[in-house]
Amino acid sequence: VTSGYTYGTGISAQISYTDSASKFLEDARRLVSYREQTANFVPFMTYWPTYDSMTKQQQKWYFYWRDHVRNRRFPDTDLSYIFVHIYELINNVGVRDPMDGYEQLRRVWLNYRDRYAKLDNYMVDWITDYIAINKCAVDLLAAYSDVLESSSIVGDPDLLLPRYVNGS
Repeated sequence: VTSGYTYGTGISAQISYTDSASKFLEDARRLVSYREQTANFVPFMTYWPTYDSMTKQQQKWYFYWRDHVRNRRFPDTDLSYIFVHIYELINNVGVRDPMDGYEQLRRVWLNYRDRYAKLDNYMVDWITDYIAINKCAVDLLAAYSDVLESSSIVGDPDLLLPRYVNGS
C-alpha cells in the first residue's frame, strides 16, 4: 500500500507499507525457480514461517529441500519448512495449473503426515478449500476420504455421513 501527500510548500512525502502476506507472495513468486545444489539441515521452528523468518543457512536448506520435494523425494525436515512450501502451493506458486497444485499439496501431506500428525489438523481443510477455490476436477471431499482410509480422525465427520448412508 502506498500513499502520498504534497504539502503547500511543494514538499511531498510518500509512505509505503506491505503486509506480511503480500510480502510472502511477492517473495514466493520471485524465488519460484530458485534452487540450492547442496545444503546442510538447520533446525527451523516458528509459528508463522516465511522466508524472512529464516536465517541464510535455513533458506539454503529450504531451497535444497524444496527441490527434493518437487522431485518426489521427501527427506526429513522441520515442520516449519513444510508449511512454507504449503503456503507457496496454496498460492499457486510453483504449480503448472490447479490440478498440479492439488496433487503437490496432497503429496506433501501424505508423505509427511506420519512424521507430523499435526498436518492432518490443517491439510484436510486446506486441500478441500484449494479444490473448491481453484475448481479442481476432484471430489471436494477427497481429502476427508484420505484421512478415513488411514484410520485417522476426521474433524467434520458429518460431511461424509451422506456418502456412507448411501453405501459408498
